[in-house]
Amino acid sequence: MSLEPLTGPHEIQEAYATLHKQLTRNITPVNCNVGWKGESKKLTVYWRKENNMWVGFDDKLSPGRYWCPYGLHEDAPRNNEQLNIICEINPPKSGLDLGCAGLFVRDTLENKIFLCHSGKIGGGYPGVGKDAFWRNYIGVGEPVALKGKEFSVVVIGGIEDGNLWMLLAQFIREVARIKEKIRAHAGAEIEGMDLFPYNKEYVGKRRPYTVTDTVKSRCYQGIVTEAIMEECTKRHLTASNRKPYDLFVYKKQQMEIVFEIKTSTDTASVQQGVGQLMLYTANLPNQPRLVLVLPGDPGKDYTHALCNLKIDLLTYRWKNGTPVFRNLDDILRRY
Repeated sequence: MSLEPLTGPHEIQEAYATLHKQLTRNITPVNCNVGWKGESKKLTVYWRKENNMWVGFDDKLSPGRYWCPYGLHEDAPRNNEQLNIICEINPPKSGLDLGCAGLFVRDTLENKIFLCHSGKIGGGYPGVGKDAFWRNYIGVGEPVALKGKEFSVVVIGGIEDGNLWMLLAQFIREVARIKEKIRAHAGAEIEGMDLFPYNKEYVGKRRPYTVTDTVKSRCYQGIVTEAIMEECTKRHLTASNRKPYDLFVYKKQQMEIVFEIKTSTDTASVQQGVGQLMLYTANLPNQPRLVLVLPGDPGKDYTHALCNLKIDLLTYRWKNGTPVFRNLDDILRRY
């Protein structure tokens, strides 16, 4: 495996300092009251207009972890305003403690450091927790290895990535969505979806990868997935990301549209996307519409091939950290 957690106190402190610098640069601090489970604490927070998200830092609250709460706020917080925490991403100060939820990991091949979350979330009401998070999370976990043991985490983004605010905001909004779904008693899974056959052999074993090319792309993939999900919700369409699918729209326990989302138009990404669409839907009782989502035109040859295979092409471009789709309206309208 190429992902390993940071466990030494000095390397964790350095990563925390880099994260702090990245998220506080050129932002005016505000002193607010930050609340959780009926309690609150005075804390200096940093709010960014482009993401409507705030973050706070406290390295003295706990002797064993760095306290890093996050929340969403539409307007700039005022001094002494009460803010509600949506999620905490608290790295331990030394060792590995998945109870902290947050951790830093290193790509051992390229020496890049990423901020991660274990999936452990709290909310002060029944049903919110790690199991519910992983059942509802739009995205995939990445394997992290330590002393021969492996566990899954959400890789949020590189601590030196210029788009870290955007990546964090996407994750915090996803946690907020999961909590709201549980609070509304919407259920943790799609009722009856086990009726669909799924052959686990299609997944196969993970092959070695370079984090910069693969894991980082999945951080951005989550943003694209969430954007499509939001458009489906606006149209009152029911969508899910039940594995192994990136995203699908269903009605009466039957898949209607299946999306396979990629963040590159290179040959490997296009071919993998086509293969996944065809393999994952080959044994379904009906034939849903297949949509390959790419960040641009893959070229005339591939476009023609997709047409012959009856796979729709949905393209997007990035604008201010947000995916802008060229023909999503047309695809969803035809549904």
